Amino acid sequence: MHKATSTSVNEPLSETQLNGVVEIIARPNRSATPAALLGVFAALAFSVLMVSLFSYLQGNVWAPLFALADLALVAVCFRWVWRRGEDYDCIRMDSEQIAIESRRGIEARTVSYQTGWARVWSELNRRGDGNDVFVGSHGKRTEVGSFLIDAQRAHLEALIKMRLGQARSGPGHEGFENVARGHTA
Repeated sequence: MHKATSTSVNEPLSETQLNGVVEIIARPNRSATPAALLGVFAALAFSVLMVSLFSYLQGNVWAPLFALADLALVAVCFRWVWRRGEDYDCIRMDSEQIAIESRRGIEARTVSYQTGWARVWSELNRRGDGNDVFVGSHGKRTEVGSFLIDAQRAHLEALIKMRLGQARSGPGHEGFENVARGHTA
């Protein structure tokens, strides 16, 4: 399995080309560093412990217990957010196939579609407040960039369409056009 290379934590989309293979990597925003998260957690811990100490001195014997439970929950949430920052979609395409490797949490999966039959489109998401981007063919589809904001998903869709069109114009795909669907990419 391929591990998405890290260029910048704040670069949601990156693209590389090597020997006719285009690789597009989409990542969620990870603007916080481990040191910054630790600093925020330390500040929260200090304030929660000071409030619980004040409360304890006023007679609330349960305040320190609830403060520790609160800090444990916040630590678990920070850990979960950090781990979700490791998610990515790696889209590799050449003249033969488009392969999508997705990682969500501990789950990783890879699917591939033939370049000549692959299609890229967006649909209104379930919440009705934005579009989801899909790559698919033959009745199967894969969502890409689900962790990106709407503008970045639109850019990802346009980038994949452009690169897929270029891959189709390579050797063996002269003049290919999906006339039945009315799309060229």
